[in-house]
Amino acid sequence: MQNNLWLIFESNTSQMEPLVQSANKLNVSHDVKYIEKFSVKDSELFYNNELVAELPKLVLMRAYVDGQEAVHKYFEEHGVQVIDNWATVDLINDKLKTHQLLEKHGVKQPKFLAPILNDTPSFESVTEKLGLPFVIKDTHGQCGSSVFLIYNANDYEKAMKKLTGAEIILQEYIEESSGKDLRTYVIGDYVVPIGMIRNNGDSFISNVAAGGKMTRIDLTPEQKSESLQIAKILGGEIISVDYLIKNDELYFCEANTNASAIEFYDLVADPTMLYIKEILE
Repeated sequence: MQNNLWLIFESNTSQMEPLVQSANKLNVSHDVKYIEKFSVKDSELFYNNELVAELPKLVLMRAYVDGQEAVHKYFEEHGVQVIDNWATVDLINDKLKTHQLLEKHGVKQPKFLAPILNDTPSFESVTEKLGLPFVIKDTHGQCGSSVFLIYNANDYEKAMKKLTGAEIILQEYIEESSGKDLRTYVIGDYVVPIGMIRNNGDSFISNVAAGGKMTRIDLTPEQKSESLQIAKILGGEIISVDYLIKNDELYFCEANTNASAIEFYDLVADPTMLYIKEILE
């Protein structure tokens, strides 16, 4: 008999151990699965090439890999609650769509431009709007990859060549926050009261996967409220919300449905499992 909860991870993740330990401690019965072992063929779900005959009540999806959409949607179409749902995962993993939606809701963020695919705006038109330097990102980039800081026309030409065919977003550079950002974590209506300042020294990219280090800080009520508001706008149940910092004010940077900073998980694992336990009960 299947457990009512499946914890689905990527096979190489750092997230699994703290979440599994928390589930065991809180007596949350579960099965651990790996997203790479799932497949959907002829409208049926397989795991390790074996037909899945029984589904859980809930899936906590801590993965984002190529080909995941079919598996994710299979669960949802067959009545399984998936955290987070595919619509939210798909939205959050598109940086441009995320920024555009939050802009409509008045969320403070760096200025940005959204060029049409394969229609490169002139360097002069970009600098007129964003100033120098500015940032170019692949809208679907992960872990700090495909992010370029542009100082001049030569940098711009090189970056655009590397990103040929990719959907991109051009953003204002917040120099005061270079190599540093604030990560917060939202679980339902609860915001973990400790945030993490990520700092990557001389690099302008703060991502821990790119070598950044984390320092804990207490979040203010205003910071917690802002993160909760953004999570609600994006439809996120269990997500991280990251900010750039300028003049002690927060500027939305990005959200993540699969934040992978192991330094954060002693703060996140128990509240996550308590949230899951309440749903299952």
